[in-house]
Amino acid sequence: MSVNITNLRNETPIFYATRANNPVIAAFLLDHGARVDHISTEGLSIAHCLSMMDDQQAADLLPRYLDCGASLGEVALDTLTERSDRMSLGAGLPLMWAVFKNRPILFEAILRSHSRPQLQITPADYCTLLTIICALNHDKMLEIAVRLYSSSVNQLLGVADTPNTIQLRGRFPMTGTNVVEMDLVLEEPFQGITTSNYTRLLLKALDANSRLLLDRRYLHRANFKQAKAQTCSFLLKHGADPTQRCEDNEPKSTALSYAVYTGDIVAFRLFVTHLQEGGVELLPILSNTETFGGYSALQRAIYSDSRDIFFFLVEKYPGLLELKGEAGRGPLQSAVTQVWPGYCEELLRRGASIYDRANDRSTPSTWALMRNPTLDGAKTVMEMMAIGADMDRILGPDQESGYTAFAKMIHGMTVYKIDYGFDRLEYLVQRFGKPSFIANSQTGASLITHLLMPKPPLSDASTMVTQAAMLRYIMQLFPEKLNIVEDMIRGTALHLACGLGNLACVEVLLELGADVDVETRSPSRERGITALGLAVQRMHDPPPRAIRELGSREIATFRKNIELIIAALARKGAETAGKAASVALVLRVDNGLQKGDTNIHVAILDSSRSGASSTEPDNEWSRRLPWEGERPAPFDPGYDGQATGEFVFDDGLLQFMPERSYKQLEILLGAINPRMRSKDYVEMRDPAPGRYVKGIEMSIEILKTVWKNGGNLPSGWEIRQDVESGRIYFVDHNRRETSWDPPFGD
Repeated sequence: MSVNITNLRNETPIFYATRANNPVIAAFLLDHGARVDHISTEGLSIAHCLSMMDDQQAADLLPRYLDCGASLGEVALDTLTERSDRMSLGAGLPLMWAVFKNRPILFEAILRSHSRPQLQITPADYCTLLTIICALNHDKMLEIAVRLYSSSVNQLLGVADTPNTIQLRGRFPMTGTNVVEMDLVLEEPFQGITTSNYTRLLLKALDANSRLLLDRRYLHRANFKQAKAQTCSFLLKHGADPTQRCEDNEPKSTALSYAVYTGDIVAFRLFVTHLQEGGVELLPILSNTETFGGYSALQRAIYSDSRDIFFFLVEKYPGLLELKGEAGRGPLQSAVTQVWPGYCEELLRRGASIYDRANDRSTPSTWALMRNPTLDGAKTVMEMMAIGADMDRILGPDQESGYTAFAKMIHGMTVYKIDYGFDRLEYLVQRFGKPSFIANSQTGASLITHLLMPKPPLSDASTMVTQAAMLRYIMQLFPEKLNIVEDMIRGTALHLACGLGNLACVEVLLELGADVDVETRSPSRERGITALGLAVQRMHDPPPRAIRELGSREIATFRKNIELIIAALARKGAETAGKAASVALVLRVDNGLQKGDTNIHVAILDSSRSGASSTEPDNEWSRRLPWEGERPAPFDPGYDGQATGEFVFDDGLLQFMPERSYKQLEILLGAINPRMRSKDYVEMRDPAPGRYVKGIEMSIEILKTVWKNGGNLPSGWEIRQDVESGRIYFVDHNRRETSWDPPFGD
């Protein structure tokens, strides 16, 4: 029987012996003339199979196989089946198989064999090799690869992709790991690995992908941490800079910041020691907010829940305790957003101020209630900060903005839509007492006014429900304020809700027993109008400008709400428009009541009116022309950000809020997840060519002139613009004359 017999996959007995880790039989077959140059139908050479043997025995057989014609240049991918070992899935050249199968002795033997002129690898293969070695933390193989670079790599082969590099890119997704980017910067002619590429390799060694971490643990077992530390140390010795940014717009693209983001205390200590030994002053680096996504290293460690790094920094660099990050928030305000109370406890022990306020005037206490992920976590840190504290100073009106903590929480739920729940408001009231009814000590605005005046879109059902529930809770706290006439709005809460078309809040107030006969009142006039009179007047007036700007859906919702509000008031016994109502208003109400309360809205509003009535003249529409507008365009200087927009949230529902509020909300989310802020980035388009812009401006001026003169030009007339002065003039082609004056006077 021949020792070189093959099966259907073109495999010989020596293939089987090598793959079965039986070096004795493999050597015996080799001594008896077994050939080793066969390539299986799966693309495997016998050199690939060596990685399936014990490391030392495979390295001993390699020279004999090569002398007998075995190939090191074949590219093959391990067979992937249900029983395949995905964590050590082989791919690429036999050299790469030794990496994936963790055979360092065989790896060195193969790489030394590549020093033969006809077997040298390309620079692209070499860079891919280093990338994968660093990603898997093979520290010994990394040292071998760098040491044997000059003999095993042929620089003249160029940096173009090879079948090996192409196959390796697809290997990691097959194992369930994110793609390991082969992003080393390669230039022709290839001159070796630069320090910037060593820095990129350092980031590969730190990659915290969960599946990649599992692969490393599988490969290195108990030496898992040691392998990473030695890999990083080797790269640092060869010029890797842990403070160099590899991507301009990515905070985590420095090795130092990545270690903080991922809580890698081993790598972080290693980097700090390396920089200190190099004479680098670390405090400015750790204080650089651009490096750590808008915060210092200390605050980023808190947000990333990197506890070991946090304690290291507060102990070694106490100066970081005084720094503030994005939006003017200090470390304590970062700490109260975390479930684990140890951050807050340590900062309070070191003297952090519980009275410190951010740019939005929030204290650590209000920030804990609004941003801590759990109520229990918020309670824990609140109790810590309440010991010996002046709670009136914390929860009472702010000296600068005038808002109380309770008012800020209401604003957060109804305007910013931070879903922390009513239970936190209830805890605040139960633990520290009923808040002040005055929401702002400087303006005198009550909680009712503060709640309703932001005027969210009426078609935003979720916000309307939240607002109504909040109003009910406030009225339960202050039942005596139900029918009080506020000086600021010169009416009751019912007047305000009716005037805004807020049906949900009107229903809550009527259910709680609001008096429908109370009239508005002002210093100059004792008499006023009732909520019914106000609603009827709203029905006959054009919708408010803020409603019109939101479009036809909002206009329709407003009108429908007013109809339902009038019907609800009538059912509660409302009969008069008020003593100060005009004769026309009184007649409208009386005529409606005579036909019955169920049809009062029919008598007051002709339902056949079309949606076009939303643009009825109110001495404002003409100012909406492009050349006479009042408001600057978005993102231009002076833009106030008050325009309401619709935004699709991750739950698929539409949310309504001013553009400025949305930006502030993203800043809040950015404190936890900076990637969320990418929604607010605006990529401005390239400026149009000068002649195009000039032509558009000329067309606008021509249209403006025609519009002002009341009609179209006669036949044979044309409008032109003087190039130098920009002034409009008229051309009469019939007479071949020009004139500054339009033809309409003739």
